[in-house]
Amino acid sequence: MHRVAVYDVLDGFKIEKVCIISETGLQIVKDPTTTLVMIAMILIGLGISLTFIQKLGDKNL
Repeated sequence: MHRVAVYDVLDGFKIEKVCIISETGLQIVKDPTTTLVMIAMILIGLGISLTFIQKLGDKNL
C-alpha cells in the first residue's frame, strides 16, 4: 500500500486525480432457495409445536 498525492509518480504512472468513492464490492444477490428454506422452517416449527401440544395433552390424562 502506498500513500500518493496528486502529481506523484507511482511505478512509472503519474497520478493526475484522486477521487474517493463510497462504494463496496459487495452486491445483493437473490438466492432461489430462500423460499424453500423458509417453508421448511415453518413446517419444522409447526411439527415441534404439535408435538409439544400432544405432550401437554398426555400429561392431563
